[in-house]
Amino acid sequence: MGIKLISLSSLAALASIWFAVEVDEAPSEARLAQLGSGPACGIDLTETVDGLVVTAWSAPDAGASWDMIITQRTGGGSFDIYQGGDIDARGEGAVILSDITLHMETDFNARLSTWSQQGELLCRWGQDA
Repeated sequence: MGIKLISLSSLAALASIWFAVEVDEAPSEARLAQLGSGPACGIDLTETVDGLVVTAWSAPDAGASWDMIITQRTGGGSFDIYQGGDIDARGEGAVILSDITLHMETDFNARLSTWSQQGELLCRWGQDA
């Protein structure tokens, strides 16, 4: 369960993402550190042969629902990918909310938010486009 940094060329294209760690079935060390300090959520990036996997996760107590917006920029403009739903907490580990694979050369921003049942923002990770 180690940390895998994205190559410098890929990292430059992903400047809007805060950090990149390898996605494992169990929470990574970064997730565990945040899980111990209260509600947390995050976005992990993993390079694969198929492209760049963007994984949204949260602590089991980080809210009742979530949404993630990925804004991809192309030569002709930009478009958004929206995903969201309920947080189905099982156990005490990080909850994987979504995995989406993007082309390795994609220029994008990603933002993840978790919300309480009353609609209160509990966690935000990433940046707006």
